[in-house]
Amino acid sequence: MNVFEGDFSQSGFGLGNIFGSLMRKAIPFIKPLIKKTAKSVGKHGLKLGSDIITDVLSGESPKRSLQKQGKRRLDQIERKLLEMNTAVPTTIKRRKVSKKKVKRRSTKKQQQQSLSNDIFG
Repeated sequence: MNVFEGDFSQSGFGLGNIFGSLMRKAIPFIKPLIKKTAKSVGKHGLKLGSDIITDVLSGESPKRSLQKQGKRRLDQIERKLLEMNTAVPTTIKRRKVSKKKVKRRSTKKQQQQSLSNDIFG
C-alpha cells in the first residue's frame, strides 16, 4: 500500500502546535482581564443608553446626544481600562485535581475468609 512519507526534515505538528501551547499557558492570565473588561464595558454601555434616552426625552436630538454622551463614555471607558490593566492578577485559579481512589490490598485474614467461603471447601 502506497502511503505518503514526508521529507526527512518534516517532523512535529508545525507552528500551530507551538502557538496552541503558548495560548494554553497564557489563557489563565488573560481570562480574568477579559472578564473584567467585558463587565466594565457592558456597564458603561448600559449607562450610555440610559443617558441618551434621558437627553432625547428632555428634547435633545438623538444624533447630538449620541455624539456628546458617546464621547464622554468612551473617555471614561478608556480611563477605566487603563486603571484595570495596570493591576495584573497575582493569583491564578487552578483546576482541582480529583484524587484517585487507592485500591486496598486484601490482608491474609481476608484471603483466608474468602477461601473458607468457597463452595468446594
